[in-house]
Amino acid sequence: MSERFSGENNPAKRPEVREKISKKKKNQVVPLEVRKKISKTVLKLWEDQEYIDKHCGENHPQWIGGLSEYPREWNEKLKEVIRWRDGHICQLCFNQQEDVDTKFDVHHIDYDKKNCDLDNLISLCKRCHRRTNTKQDREQWQSIFASQ
Repeated sequence: MSERFSGENNPAKRPEVREKISKKKKNQVVPLEVRKKISKTVLKLWEDQEYIDKHCGENHPQWIGGLSEYPREWNEKLKEVIRWRDGHICQLCFNQQEDVDTKFDVHHIDYDKKNCDLDNLISLCKRCHRRTNTKQDREQWQSIFASQ
């Protein structure tokens, strides 16, 4: 069966099928009001210490022995504080978050995922965040961000 649908035989590679899939995805947009309501609900959960104790760390069903590179402080509430501080504007290209479909990323200036100091975090759109995450250019980006 895998050979029958691999390579050029894969139906998802036919233009008419790709167009049908694309149209279906476009029609499944979650309204802004619903997204805001979901965001508020999730942020409230992260303010509830009992919820955090029950669902985070060793109590989380996907816990794999603390292998995450991120500390506990790295959460959606912290990221939202950084986005708000930066005025929901990408600090590289100056695009506004309201002009894109997704929330801006929060980037660690020194590339140390454990350093959640507010001065080490910056809001970037997805495009700019991808640009800054090339290993060969890290020193260049660090100096650019330090001069801002």
